Amino acid sequence: MVRREVIVKELGFRGNVVSQLMLSDQRIAIESAMKSLLSKYASPLFRIMEYQIGWVDEQAVPVDRPTEYPMLYSALCLASCQSTGGLTASMIPMAVALEFVDNFFQVHIDVQEGRQERYNRSTVWWIWGPGQAINVGDAFHALARLSIMSTPKNEDLSYDPLVAVQMIDTACLRMCQGINIDLTYQERLDVSVDSYLSMVRDKVGALMGCSMGLGSLYSPVPSETVYKLSQIGEEFGIISQICEDIQELWQARRSGYPVNSGLLNKRKTLPVAYVFEKGSIAQKRALGNIYFKRVLEPSDLLKIADILEDAGGKQYAEKMVERILNDIFLKIKGLGISEDGCLVIEKIANSLSTS
Repeated sequence: MVRREVIVKELGFRGNVVSQLMLSDQRIAIESAMKSLLSKYASPLFRIMEYQIGWVDEQAVPVDRPTEYPMLYSALCLASCQSTGGLTASMIPMAVALEFVDNFFQVHIDVQEGRQERYNRSTVWWIWGPGQAINVGDAFHALARLSIMSTPKNEDLSYDPLVAVQMIDTACLRMCQGINIDLTYQERLDVSVDSYLSMVRDKVGALMGCSMGLGSLYSPVPSETVYKLSQIGEEFGIISQICEDIQELWQARRSGYPVNSGLLNKRKTLPVAYVFEKGSIAQKRALGNIYFKRVLEPSDLLKIADILEDAGGKQYAEKMVERILNDIFLKIKGLGISEDGCLVIEKIANSLSTS
């Protein structure tokens, strides 16, 4: 097996790298469709939604969308469609729906974590308050459903938009479940590696898997291939989160400040779960003493990073990414799709997690 060096950059960056695999006309088509849906409504609510997406400022004045904004889920959808011989143009409404669902969760997570900035801009709740932010998030979810229902019919393939709605709603429920468990784990010290991976598969992997599945749903491939692509997408989510776990703590150690408020909220990462499960008694006790504190401080993150590295937590996480990647590449070969299609998916895997 080839040793791959793990990228330790946040998911937003890696998502942007993946979205660059889309053709420019596809990106333009997705954004045009998103704008078309939002422009139908005159309510101020939709101007806040346009702010969230990055098209306008706080006064609803049009601005250039910052380059930091990834289009990860739509990119996964179109790449899956392309790799299975589908018509990407017919998948634009699906891609739009996934972008709206992503924003739905972004707005809610910003409230939950008390995040004041995202992509170098103030978050919706920080400007308009948590009540308005929750409302904006819910509106994004409703628009996602409307976009799916507008997907054009393909005369050569059976089309049932309710199947796509069911897939997205199932993914949303799994994400909510994963977030619920993640929040529960903040006050627990018995988080095992297996329970962590199960939580991340729901919290992060569900929507990636849904994106890959939707992209191939109306392509000329058997349902088994759709399922396999969904599973690969879920594993993309797992390796993305593990890479983010590594980046968060070790960047904090280098820079001396927290890069994500979730860490100060005692969010458990894979290296932490590994040490609590496999570390020595002294390492577990040292880590537990920090997490038993009522409130964590930035300096605590540096101590945590030191304990985890001494216990091999960082190395374990990097090897976990390598194992999952090797498994993904084996699954790609068994998809039964064209060589060009396999290369598309391999590019995604490399963009998400390797340098």
